[in-house]
Amino acid sequence: VNGWGLAAFLPAAYLDLHPRAIEVVLPNDSLVTKALQENLLTTNYSFQFFLASFPFQPKRTFRHVNFPVLLLMGKEDELLKTCDAKYTYERIKSKPKDLYLLSETNHINIIWHSASAIADWLNQNIANSEKP
Repeated sequence: VNGWGLAAFLPAAYLDLHPRAIEVVLPNDSLVTKALQENLLTTNYSFQFFLASFPFQPKRTFRHVNFPVLLLMGKEDELLKTCDAKYTYERIKSKPKDLYLLSETNHINIIWHSASAIADWLNQNIANSEKP
């Protein structure tokens, strides 16, 4: 038995400190309910997902992005600023890349307002691209 590992594990276990899924709370309406029932949305994310999605060294991470990128953001987003989306967009070097700022959308309802824009972008940039 590793003494240091055991010493670190026991207090964490005793205090119930271990990674759990992080649940995102969405509005309680019929569209959200249907999307969750049909597995079109998820509300549970691992801690590792958040570490990967929000890196500690974003400048280094942007240099490694080498695939098509579509950034979508609602102009009325309550959590993020449009200047942050523009900053991110400018630093991504890959092509194609696009930034869509959607009017009258926020952090949650962008899910429904962006579906056609996503489909169009995928058809234009991914579906018709040459296979390697």
